[in-house]
Amino acid sequence: MHLRTLCLALGLALAAGACGKKEPEVKRRVFGDERKPVQVRVGEEFALAVSYNPTVSPDYRPELQEPLADFLTLVTTEYKSSDPGSRATGVGGTRYWILKGVRAGEGKVVFACKAKELAPPNRVFTVAVSGP
Repeated sequence: MHLRTLCLALGLALAAGACGKKEPEVKRRVFGDERKPVQVRVGEEFALAVSYNPTVSPDYRPELQEPLADFLTLVTTEYKSSDPGSRATGVGGTRYWILKGVRAGEGKVVFACKAKELAPPNRVFTVAVSGP
């Protein structure tokens, strides 16, 4: 009886450990300097990194301007705080726009704030997607 209980407990512990595993992180290139052209291949996911502060008014946060060029698709966004333990006003970080090249093409990806006064300048990345 004790052996049976021990086996059951061991099985539950192993199952719980398997459930707690994280998905493997996708390795993708990150581009944060708009002065350098972004060059990727069709099917490749990549990230454009822009300074972002969620504690300020939405009018002063840089957002991806639509429409996005037809050779790109937005996969998701991720935010990483510069001080992960703090929720204090003024603590910013970086927002990553994860994009994917869906066909060959070249164009601009623009990040801008709604507000025009006292807002940071637009960030404009030149992106080229080449064929497979």
